[in-house]
Amino acid sequence: MHVVNSRQKVFLASLAVALLLLLAAGYLASPDAAGGDGRLRVVATFYPLYYFSEEIGGDRARVEPLIPFNSEPHSWEPRPADIVNADRARLFIYNGADLEPWVEDLLGSLQNRHRMTVVEAVKGLPIVEEEGDNHGGEHGHGLNPHVWIDPVLAAMQVDNILGGFVRADPANAAYYASNANDLKARLDALDAEYREALANRTRDTIVTTHEGFDYLAGRYNFTAESVLGLSPDEQPGAAKIAELVDVVLEHDLPVVFGEPVYSDRYMETIAGEVTRRSGREVRVLVLDGIHGRSGPHSGMDYFEIQRQNIENLAIGLGAEGA
Repeated sequence: MHVVNSRQKVFLASLAVALLLLLAAGYLASPDAAGGDGRLRVVATFYPLYYFSEEIGGDRARVEPLIPFNSEPHSWEPRPADIVNADRARLFIYNGADLEPWVEDLLGSLQNRHRMTVVEAVKGLPIVEEEGDNHGGEHGHGLNPHVWIDPVLAAMQVDNILGGFVRADPANAAYYASNANDLKARLDALDAEYREALANRTRDTIVTTHEGFDYLAGRYNFTAESVLGLSPDEQPGAAKIAELVDVVLEHDLPVVFGEPVYSDRYMETIAGEVTRRSGREVRVLVLDGIHGRSGPHSGMDYFEIQRQNIENLAIGLGAEGA
């Protein structure tokens, strides 16, 4: 027997309200799949995809994020107004790999679905399966969706997004392709910046809040240990905290990394315990998962956040000149 959990109940209620709003607005009779100014109407689920889509679409697309900035995307749920907004898009872009577990229900509810191009941005990418709590809060294996943090994999996402733009608006294919090529060149340069900044590091381990940096660590040959797994609802026990205190002590780490969309309380606890046991200060620096331009990075774009990440990683890994 299928059991409907509390999140599903909320989502189903949102669908019902959204349908009523669509009917009340008379939207079903004349779906608006393009902006009033004639630009391609695009909805991307969260900030990195929104940023990539804006760069590709330029002045010929109207791009909107579905998940608001400064939100934790793993646990976010669409509201009726979000469903109505998504239904107006001609191009809908989502990450995939279980980052948006509600996306199939949302797409299935849209009246404009038959006129819409849908892009799963991780399609064809080498997605890693991790052990631990998944985004539904159940123990087992879960897909790690955080590919956008790795510039090389981000460039592959750009290719997938470009394909959606071309299918949705073939008349402007050359324009979109030119913009995408420029964006990929900037991502290639970012990859080179990471490699140069971390080339002469003296450490190979960091401690972070959330298991979101494994792709980045794999790309640049270091290890990322985290307090939280893939699920933001996970509550680490005392044994996990103690394990990471030992990691910081063993590797003589000068910093631990917090993320803007999560509380720093775990990292502050780890840093404080290391100081108590060793007498040396451990700082908490930001390593941003780029989920939504949150906290200290609210006014920075994808590349600016990445460059701040490079600077802080260089400190944490003891890179020359940091």
